Amino acid sequence: MAKPILAWHFLKNDGSFCWSERKRKPKPGGIERVKPTRKRPLELCVFGLHASRDILDALVYAQGSLLRRVELSGEILEGTDKLCASERRELWRMDITNILHEFACWCAERALKREQEAGGGLLRGPLGGAAAWAAANAAVSITEKIAIWAADVIARDVAFVANWNAERKAQRRKLLRMIDKARATLEE
Repeated sequence: MAKPILAWHFLKNDGSFCWSERKRKPKPGGIERVKPTRKRPLELCVFGLHASRDILDALVYAQGSLLRRVELSGEILEGTDKLCASERRELWRMDITNILHEFACWCAERALKREQEAGGGLLRGPLGGAAAWAAANAAVSITEKIAIWAADVIARDVAFVANWNAERKAQRRKLLRMIDKARATLEE
């Protein structure tokens, strides 16, 4: 048995699992369990209860905006961007639709500001169209995830961004602060 690990997990907006063929909905605050066997062992992306240590990694797999803080225990496998466990206990859950919209706008604005500071304009250069696309998607919010992904692409690909890890750290810090602030407001 591995030491329990705190992680992030998203559900669909209706509260059902993202990758399940059935519309199963975990109970709020409940514990989910799977029983690995020799014939069906835990395997990343195949069998087990998944979550990510990093909220930005969890967001990549999200098919909804119902965020859960979970504790993984039992048998645990770890990949580069996610974990797979035999037990997953929900500590809390929260709909972060509005937070994701605000975060997407923040990411797009940050990327556009950096491009302008580096001497590029909104529509100048090979990535100008991508920057405009990211800003439009963040503002219109066709899906918050697309806008976040677009801002991510710009932050990684634009030459003036010297340190991608620093940018991800800033994004992670901003998103977690937004979630903490919203949770504190709910608890008042």
